[in-house]
Amino acid sequence: MTRTYHWMVVGLAVMLAPGLGCGGGGSAADPVAEAVAQYKAAVEPPIQKSEAIAKTFVEIVLANKGNPDPDQAAQRIESEIIPRAKTFLEEVTAIQPENEKVAAIHKFLVQVAQLRLEGYTDLVKGYKENDLDLFNQGRKKITESKIQENAFIEQASQLMGSYGYKLEYYAPPTADAVLP
Repeated sequence: MTRTYHWMVVGLAVMLAPGLGCGGGGSAADPVAEAVAQYKAAVEPPIQKSEAIAKTFVEIVLANKGNPDPDQAAQRIESEIIPRAKTFLEEVTAIQPENEKVAAIHKFLVQVAQLRLEGYTDLVKGYKENDLDLFNQGRKKITESKIQENAFIEQASQLMGSYGYKLEYYAPPTADAVLP
């Protein structure tokens, strides 16, 4: 190896090594960008699970051509949706961003998760107790939570996009999710 080539390799390694050169990372990196990257990694898995929960909920509601058996629907929401919604709330509550910009956006996701869980719970309770007002209140909370979730996704996407990241809120298809 020639001396010039050796120094070119060392120089390239220094430039690309995290925290050393222009390759990024380390103490010279933008702390907001680092916080955004950490948040992206932490928040995407729960958000993707939330989308799966919503998909299951829609399947339940649209069963039998949009006229599901009420007893079966309530039972499925109670057994399939509510436990997953509780887990979603626990997962997003456990995320504690230290950066103010990220934390300000994240608090909306926690509110979304709480509202959605309340909505599912009120829906089932209203059905079981034949309380149409409580049932409708649950329905409204679910709808409102989706509106708020969309606003969260927009805000989080804008923040992440300004640092070169993209929020992936839909889980990528798996091998067993092949279309016919």
